[in-house]
Amino acid sequence: MFGLKFDITNKGNGNYNITVVDKVRGQEIKKEAVGQTPHEVTHLKPCTEYEHKVVFIDSHGTETPCSIPENKATTTEMSFRLNVKNTTDSTSINLSWTTETKNCRNISNNLSYSCKCNSRERPGQTKHHKNTPVAGTFTAQPDGGSCRIDGLKPYTDYKCQVQTKYKGRFPHDGRYEGTLKTEPGVPADIENLEATPQEHNVIKVTCKNTDFNGPDRRYRARLDPPDGSKEITNTKKCEFEFKDLSYLTTYSVEIMIKRSLGFWSSSSSLLWLCFFLSTKRFAF
Repeated sequence: MFGLKFDITNKGNGNYNITVVDKVRGQEIKKEAVGQTPHEVTHLKPCTEYEHKVVFIDSHGTETPCSIPENKATTTEMSFRLNVKNTTDSTSINLSWTTETKNCRNISNNLSYSCKCNSRERPGQTKHHKNTPVAGTFTAQPDGGSCRIDGLKPYTDYKCQVQTKYKGRFPHDGRYEGTLKTEPGVPADIENLEATPQEHNVIKVTCKNTDFNGPDRRYRARLDPPDGSKEITNTKKCEFEFKDLSYLTTYSVEIMIKRSLGFWSSSSSLLWLCFFLSTKRFAF
């Protein structure tokens, strides 16, 4: 329901006549007698400019025009609908939309938009990346717009929003909100790769990984001795135990991350001299 609200100050003893005229058509739309204010003249058209005047009528029937700073006003309420499409990759979200307005036409020049995405917590995510709002870059289109939000984390849920702005106002139905997930990316580097002796001819290998950046989280460890490799796969924790090893033999240990997209090699491996740690190196 669209209307104009009148609030009259310095009120006297009497009534008021409020007259509203459609400025474009020059037609008198409303004429209402008012005993109290504030008063709202309703059932007007949206996006329409009106002229109005207020007359005070005292107890003797004498009419006195009221002083009004501005005798024109435009109803700005309208019905919006955003038709949004989205595409994602591992570090960005792209939103594009067309805007429908049921009550107003030819207002695209008066519309602007803002867009942003807020990250949502996921398992294994560091505090630095939680719930951080990221604003997007907006590009205007004839019937709507598009927005690209960069610098996002892979395989993360984001709550994204597009907000319409019309003449300084934010209509409640001119907003889109949706939860989108970025695509899987390359897992973060494995850290703290260590090997420790457990008993004769046995070593335990452990490591840490902050962000897998994807689904189906599994580890695989490979031990490469001179007489053939040993491998342990499909463990949810980066914790492996290799048995029946040879004395005074140098072993190379490599940890890999298994995902639904395949295996990703870590950036770390180490050399192990059973039972003495010889050195540590990085494999790319």
